[in-house]
Amino acid sequence: MRLPDLHDWTLAELRVVIETNRISIGLIGPSQSLELIGTGLISLRLDRRMPWGPSASINEARLSREGDTDVLIVELQSGDTLQLRSSEIIAQAPR
Repeated sequence: MRLPDLHDWTLAELRVVIETNRISIGLIGPSQSLELIGTGLISLRLDRRMPWGPSASINEARLSREGDTDVLIVELQSGDTLQLRSSEIIAQAPR
């Protein structure tokens, strides 16, 4: 799967459901919203040190496939990084 250009979108929400091994990432863009869904959650890391100052806006987002794992790396404009490894990551309109 290919991500749209998420520069300047807002990372609004993270929701992890441990029982089902699922993560939902809510994003708000200039004219629409998007939900990234990870199933088969393997790992999640989120730094929140804000070395560039406070921000929830995305600087860059990359999605790649490593073997049987999808890897999502999101760099925020605060300088923080979110890294997600999951069996599958898909994008969909929010419910």
